[in-house]
Amino acid sequence: MDPFDFALRDEKGRKVRLSQFKGKPILVNFWAAWCPPCVEELPSLLKFAEWGKENLGLVTLAVSVDPDW
Repeated sequence: MDPFDFALRDEKGRKVRLSQFKGKPILVNFWAAWCPPCVEELPSLLKFAEWGKENLGLVTLAVSVDPDW
């Protein structure tokens, strides 16, 4: 197993592994709802994620560090 691989659950409870996206460009963003700069950057991140998906095949993973959903 790759020491840089990790797995988390998505909003539907499905396991998502970083290795699922091997060979694709990936942007991993760690954020929290209690973090004002994180919340402020979210609209820009979403816009960039859509552009990146369409133009680069970019996979964007936004990982919340909040204690609950």
